[in-house]
Amino acid sequence: MANDSQPTAETRPPKLRCYQFSLRSLLLFATACAIACSWLAVTMQGQRRQHAAAVAFEKAGGVVWSERTWLGRLLRDDSLVRVTAVSLASQPTTDEMLMHLQELSQLEALWVSDTKITDAGLVHLQGL
Repeated sequence: MANDSQPTAETRPPKLRCYQFSLRSLLLFATACAIACSWLAVTMQGQRRQHAAAVAFEKAGGVVWSERTWLGRLLRDDSLVRVTAVSLASQPTTDEMLMHLQELSQLEALWVSDTKITDAGLVHLQGL
């Protein structure tokens, strides 16, 4: 009778192995999350630099066309923008203002006429 109270292999419930992870899986998951977060941080930093450059051009009297990126719409952050065009026509723009153009990596159009920009200031347009 004592043997009847002991659970046998057939009556024992199965072990739940689906909740067990190996250390390797955990490290791979943590690495993937870290890569995704660092990409997100670099993207946000670049878009905020574009916003700062756009604000500088608007303070100087220029006109800036920009659009919020998908990340800016998702996070509801107005500083996450992509500047597409800048007009500095007939404004008192100097060579120092053109330094901000280096931040605008996705600039599609630039209007510069009747300004105080010299040939030395056009060096800042070289990377665009």
